[in-house]
Amino acid sequence: MSEDEPIGEAELVEGLEKKNFSGKKLVIIGGAVVVLLLIVFVVMSLMGDDDEKPQETEADRLDKQAQETIQAREEPQIQEVIGEFNVPLRLPSDSDNPAASNAVDGDGDITVQLNTGDSSQAYLSVNVTLLVDRERFKTQIEEQKSALIISEFITYLSELRLEDVEGSRGKERLKEELLSRINQSLAPIRVKDVYFTKFLVSAG
Repeated sequence: MSEDEPIGEAELVEGLEKKNFSGKKLVIIGGAVVVLLLIVFVVMSLMGDDDEKPQETEADRLDKQAQETIQAREEPQIQEVIGEFNVPLRLPSDSDNPAASNAVDGDGDITVQLNTGDSSQAYLSVNVTLLVDRERFKTQIEEQKSALIISEFITYLSELRLEDVEGSRGKERLKEELLSRINQSLAPIRVKDVYFTKFLVSAG
C-alpha cells in the first residue's frame, strides 16, 4: 500500500486499538514503577531508623553490669531466719516502770499478789518463756518489747483470784489468755506459745 492510498476504515480502527492498548500498557508499567519506588523508600526509611539507634558496645554493657552489682551490694539484704526461738522474759535494766521493777526479780520471775476476797494473802510467781518462729521477732521482743509484755502480764495477773490459777486447768486457761493478749499487743509480731518455766502459787 502506497502512502497516497486512503486508509480503510477497518485499518484505522485496528491502528487506534493498538495505540490504546500501548497506552494502557504504559499506564500499568508506570504505576508499577511508582509502587516499587514507594516500597523501596519505605524500606530505606526503616533501615535508616535502625542505623540511627546507638549500638550498645561491650564497654557499655560491662559498665551497666558493674553499676547493677554495686547497687545490689549497697541494698540491705534481709534474710528471714525461720525456726523455733525461745525468748525468756527479762525486764531490761533501764526499765522506768517501778511497778514492774518491784514485781520482777533478776531471774525474770514475775510475782504478783492474787485477789483472795478476804484478809488472807496469796501470791503467784511465774517465769515465762515465749516461743516465736522468726529470729527477728526474738530480737524485737528482747530489745524493745519485753518491758511492755511484762507490764501487761503484771496488770492481768494482779486481777486474778486464787481459784483462777489453781490446778492444771487454771494454768492452761492462764496460758491461753496470756498468749492472746501478747499477740494483740505485739502485732505484727506473732508469738506461737507461752511456756511457764516456773509456776508457783503460795497462800498463807
